[in-house]
Amino acid sequence: MGELEKDIEGPSIAYARKVGWMVLKLSVRGRRGWPDVLFIGGPPLVVLMIEFKRPKEKPRRLQVWTIEQLRERGMPVYVVDNYGDAKRILDAAWLPKEGHSTGSIASVTRLIAGSWTRKD
Repeated sequence: MGELEKDIEGPSIAYARKVGWMVLKLSVRGRRGWPDVLFIGGPPLVVLMIEFKRPKEKPRRLQVWTIEQLRERGMPVYVVDNYGDAKRILDAAWLPKEGHSTGSIASVTRLIAGSWTRKD
């Protein structure tokens, strides 16, 4: 059997905590489709969400809708199916030892979001 969502999410969360992110695993009662984890870094304040998936798995229709709604409100949300992409997103968004980084997050966003969103 292939890699499970938890096999990607667990090491990603462990890495995030190791480098200084605050991490909140989400379980929104009565609201399906929300991303799995909220990451908070800073200063300066950096907030983003990640939906973790098995390799090659795509978000369900309700997840796509919820992610689009969050993005329209300014929340950075990513869908990740491997540890390397999660690490790149977290490092590009905020590197606590080197300060805030904004240079490479746009290219990571295009890399991660391109295959399933209606909006790029």
